Amino acid sequence: MTLKVYATLTDFQQRTGRTKEGASDPKKATIESALAQASRMIDFAITGREDIAVYDVTTLNAEKVIYSMGMSANGLQMDYTGRRIVFPGPIISITEVKNNNVTITENIDYIVAHNYIQSVSSFTDDYQYGVAITGSFGYATVPDNIVALCVTIAEVLSGLGTRTYIDAMGQKTDVTRDNIPKYVSYELRKRKMKIV
Repeated sequence: MTLKVYATLTDFQQRTGRTKEGASDPKKATIESALAQASRMIDFAITGREDIAVYDVTTLNAEKVIYSMGMSANGLQMDYTGRRIVFPGPIISITEVKNNNVTITENIDYIVAHNYIQSVSSFTDDYQYGVAITGSFGYATVPDNIVALCVTIAEVLSGLGTRTYIDAMGQKTDVTRDNIPKYVSYELRKRKMKIV
């Protein structure tokens, strides 16, 4: 399965000043590989898994969620109370929720919030059926701040990230960035999935 890459070659070139290179950039393969790796690093920082594309639209077809099993195939997770199921991204639509193989009703049996659904009583932890959710969640377009974080990480991974510094004598020096800036970690920690 190919997961979405959160920034394009053009995004990288524009944000790093490589615009004259265009599609014939001799480092194209390196940049695209670094962008793909950076995208998976972002996913891992948020969900703890690299096989879930957080900033893409994910369609659920009776996605089974069971508390004792941990995170579902697409990253949904039930909290310890059994009342809330948290999604890795914003909910776009919920078309059906089955609790222990019985269809339950929105606004009567459960409510839908930005990135979770909450049961009025509690969801089952039945191993055979659990909670089955049909619908979708995620992002139709990647937010600009995530594109910027992806490019910043890819700069380091590709070895193409440089910064120009001017010393006290006015001399310019280009320095290759060899570590991911601290603000990137801070921004990703803010987005980490929280199972309350």
